Amino acid sequence: MDHNTTVFRKPLDMRIEEFWSWFANANLEVGSKKATKLLTRRLWRLDKHLVWGTEVGRDGAPNLLEISPDGIDDFADLAKKVVAAAPNVKGWQIVVFRQPTEGFSIELPSGKLGPEDCKIVLYRLRNGTKAFRLFMPDNIPSKLRSRLAFLILGHTLGEEVVLKYCVLPTLPVKDAPEGSKTLSEMSEYLCSVVNRSN
Repeated sequence: MDHNTTVFRKPLDMRIEEFWSWFANANLEVGSKKATKLLTRRLWRLDKHLVWGTEVGRDGAPNLLEISPDGIDDFADLAKKVVAAAPNVKGWQIVVFRQPTEGFSIELPSGKLGPEDCKIVLYRLRNGTKAFRLFMPDNIPSKLRSRLAFLILGHTLGEEVVLKYCVLPTLPVKDAPEGSKTLSEMSEYLCSVVNRSN
């Protein structure tokens, strides 16, 4: 491509409309490699900061499609805008943000990691901001902690709740204050604090 060539992108609203038109007619098989590749490619045409998740509907429930800003508050409005434009697609429930997932865990080489394996401490910062710190098992490599922490938090509390807190950097569970509770023990309380302040 010539360095003097300007590449024009279609307006965002038009790209969103095209995405949903494609999705409504795609007949995606949830969990297939083809669906994963297509959904990622299509969603990234809107913005590469957006991610998605799907879940197969059980007992007659529709499949679930989540559109997420992947924990980045600056892109939350974009994710909301994309989902707000979604048509009714037969067999699908379309939501913004990662939703709480009962029994969620992550399979790691060292074993499963779930909310019962992590401790959490709630803080109020000097400026009044609600914050928390997640303490993860000591065998989790430090370079993976923040990504895994966000996945655990998003699937335990729901991403919308997590984005309302300031999430402090994670630490090993051995550094958790004495008497700290697990994320699974604190999840209902953490959600209620956010809901009371809305």
